Amino acid sequence: MTTGAPDAEAKIACRSPIDEKTTEAVLAMIEPTRLKIVALLAQCERMCVGDIASRFTISRPAISHHLKVLKTSGLVRTEKEGQEVYYSVHRDCIVETLRKVADAFESCCRPGSAA
Repeated sequence: MTTGAPDAEAKIACRSPIDEKTTEAVLAMIEPTRLKIVALLAQCERMCVGDIASRFTISRPAISHHLKVLKTSGLVRTEKEGQEVYYSVHRDCIVETLRKVADAFESCCRPGSAA
């Protein structure tokens, strides 16, 4: 019977572990609303919170919270102009994050390996 005990996980040795920063970015990105915000910003280059909020049915404060999570994880950048803050996708961070995840899976999860 499998209990999911932590020592079972310890037996899997990854040559390319996913670091804490990458984990934080992935967790930020996989939330559906945040992923939609990232996709929107990728299409529109840069937007202020009001413009982003106008595209969603959730409140502006909720959008602001999602943007804060995305900024903290490094997935979006901000630029202040006057009193307005503009958000844009940090493409290099997103590509690097996805590349690290893919590399970790390739090194740990090769076809035919026991996992």
